[in-house]
Amino acid sequence: MTIEKSLENGVLTLSFDGWLDTATAPEVDAYINEPEEGIDLLVFDFDKLEYISSAGLRKIATASKNFKAAGADFKIINAGTTVMSVLKMTGFTKKYSIEAK
Repeated sequence: MTIEKSLENGVLTLSFDGWLDTATAPEVDAYINEPEEGIDLLVFDFDKLEYISSAGLRKIATASKNFKAAGADFKIINAGTTVMSVLKMTGFTKKYSIEAK
């Protein structure tokens, strides 16, 4: 998995490519554990994410919690069919702002 980071006008976007699973989830920690100051919104862009496991779902929950505590909003964009089905099945679509492709 690769993660691309972009920061523009207070919006931090993390774009994921590949699989977000047990093996790759720890890579997300560097971006979500200590939110930078001046961020108003954290966006997870799942346009190129092919698969998400329970470890990836935990990273979503952690990111949302950490950034909300720092005063920032959180949302997911471009969730493909496979990823969106997992997000729906686990109830994440009711808890987080998620936009499908």
